[in-house]
Amino acid sequence: MKGPAGLAAGRVALKGVDKIFQAESGPVTALKDIDLEIAPGRFVVLLGPSGCGKTTLLRLIGGLERESAGTLTVESGGRSGTGVAVAFQDPRLFPWFSVEENIALPLRLKGVGKAERLAKARALCELVGLQGFEKASPNALSGGMRQRAAIARALSVDPGTLLLDEPFGALDAMTRDQMNLELQRIWMTTGSTVVLVTHSIAEAVFLADEIVLLSPRPGRIHKRYDVTFARPRPIDVQSSPEFQELVRDIRGELMGFATP
Repeated sequence: MKGPAGLAAGRVALKGVDKIFQAESGPVTALKDIDLEIAPGRFVVLLGPSGCGKTTLLRLIGGLERESAGTLTVESGGRSGTGVAVAFQDPRLFPWFSVEENIALPLRLKGVGKAERLAKARALCELVGLQGFEKASPNALSGGMRQRAAIARALSVDPGTLLLDEPFGALDAMTRDQMNLELQRIWMTTGSTVVLVTHSIAEAVFLADEIVLLSPRPGRIHKRYDVTFARPRPIDVQSSPEFQELVRDIRGELMGFATP
């Protein structure tokens, strides 16, 4: 899979990574001995029980936290050396900016001229399906449309690696299915490496090339699954026996964590 000309996908490598937080009651180990390599252009999903460190691991990759032990390397990729961009469950759009101005904001902060950054924002609106809403206020958009804008903003800097933290967790089931289809299309178009955190097993199986299942805290890599369904995946692949079998396997592993 290749993205636009000149875009190099990022590569992520963690070796023996621990993350320890200092709490009032003492040190808390969130992650322990994480060995993980993500090849360029892969779509990897982090899955596990609540509190297992999925978001902490994503934040480490994004440079929002520092590892306590081990080594973490993120090879930038990106069309202009840009490494990592992040989109969260909360789109965090500024209501006083239009959709295109929100999308162009990272470029504005980098000093890109107005005409160039707005042209890029309009092209990204087309990519994520927001044509005709470039001048709209974020308050006029549905939840799914706001998430499209947030993903477009993250893509504005041509990142080699796109990190997504439960971006569709607050959406209804039908909108979430549609956004999963859109995210697959966007990923296949851009060629970026994607790391997604989710609590949804079906979402993980639908989107991933590889699922990394983390154990309860301290989070360790418990198991890894290669997902080999052909792409692009239609939403009805979820009804296939092979899809359902993989969902049941992963659900069984998660339920095992809760067994005394």
